[in-house]
Amino acid sequence: LATQYRGPLDFSDHALKEAKNAVNGFYDLFARLAETGRIASGDAGLNPAIGRCTVAFQSAMDDDINTPMALAALQGLRNDVNKLLGQGLSAKSRKQAREAFLSLGNCLALFQLEKWQFGQSRKIGQVVERDEAQPITPRKTETSGPVTEMVEQLLNDDDVERMLRERLDAKKQKNFSRADEIRKSLASQGIIIEDKPDGTSRWKR
Repeated sequence: LATQYRGPLDFSDHALKEAKNAVNGFYDLFARLAETGRIASGDAGLNPAIGRCTVAFQSAMDDDINTPMALAALQGLRNDVNKLLGQGLSAKSRKQAREAFLSLGNCLALFQLEKWQFGQSRKIGQVVERDEAQPITPRKTETSGPVTEMVEQLLNDDDVERMLRERLDAKKQKNFSRADEIRKSLASQGIIIEDKPDGTSRWKR
């Protein structure tokens, strides 16, 4: 299948970082879709959003596989679903939204992995529950201190989850200074924590 030439490839460290951030944005959304939804105020808007994306995506593919247009359609659906999640989506709608990304993304070999890895690994729908708090004995760095002693080199998923459990345990005990130390030490490793109203946390790099 011949495709239309659309100019030189923009391959650079900046372009690679932008592409990574874009994929991160989709998988952050998929993590939110995997969470439990009790409010369904946004359900009515999901089918129209998927319909608009599908029409735009198919039009792009019919245009000699116009990848930039196809990706723009997927980005538009991501924005729409993020807004609808803010209003509230039922479990059925969350599953429908994820399946729409899987179906459309399959044409470009996108979104087919359960977890996305680029120098690290992260699980979709990663949630730390309040009652899972367990102590952690971190590996200390050469520099010792209230924050730096929690910093671990090359943190993997299990390391982060254990530190998050200790942070939640510290919050339950109202040891907020310790909880803040753990948050700062994770931030120094590029780990961003998002606390949710129900007491659980999600994280991303």
